[in-house]
Amino acid sequence: TDLFQTTESMLMAYNTILTVNAIQNGTFLYVPFPCMCLGSNLGYSFLYEVLPDETVESIATVTFEGLSRQEWIAAATPLNDVESIFPGFLLKVPVNCSCGDPNVSRDYGLFSTYVVQANDNLTVICDRFNTTPDIVQQYNPGIDWAKLLADVDIIFVPFTGPQGVAYNASERGGGRSYTAVIVGASVGGGVALLTVTALGMFCFCIYLPKKDKERGD
Repeated sequence: TDLFQTTESMLMAYNTILTVNAIQNGTFLYVPFPCMCLGSNLGYSFLYEVLPDETVESIATVTFEGLSRQEWIAAATPLNDVESIFPGFLLKVPVNCSCGDPNVSRDYGLFSTYVVQANDNLTVICDRFNTTPDIVQQYNPGIDWAKLLADVDIIFVPFTGPQGVAYNASERGGGRSYTAVIVGASVGGGVALLTVTALGMFCFCIYLPKKDKERGD
C-alpha cells in the first residue's frame, strides 16, 4: 500500500480477496492509481523513498519490476546525477499506462501495461490476456514481436476488470476520465502488503470518451 500510495479499502474494492491480512502466495492484486498526462505520455509518478543500498536503476528494474526506467525517474524527480541519491531521498517514479486508441477499436476501455517476461511471445501473451494477435499488434505498432526483450519491452494489452467485466469505451458517456490499476503477484507469504514484492505487474486505464454530441468540438 505504501509503494503505490493506496489503501487497504481500495485493494478490497478492486480484488476478490476476503481480507488483506491473509493473501495466498502468488495471488494477483489490482492496485488502483490515477492515470494522467505526464508530458507527452499517459502515466503517473509515484513518490518513492530510497532505501539503503538502492540505486535508481534497481528501483526501476527491481522494486517497480521494469515498469519504469532510470532515465524516466531522473527526468521526473529531477536528478542531475543518478548517483546522488541516498537513503530517505524522495524520487518520482513514472509508470506509463494506456487508454487505447479509438482508431483501432472502441470496444476496449481497460488496458494493461505489461512488462514482457522471459519466454513470452505473441501467442503466450494473447493467451494470458485472452485476446487476439491482431488486436495486440495494432495497439503496439513499435514492438518487434520476433525479438521481444524480456524485462525491457513494455506493451499495452486490452484487459477486463478484476471481476472479469469488460470495459467497452463506446458505451460510456460523459467527459474524459482516467483511472488505472497496477496488478502484481504477491510473494513471500503475502500477509504484509507493505513489504510485498510484485511480479508481472500491469497498469490499467479506463477510458471514458466524450458524448457523441460533443465529439468534433
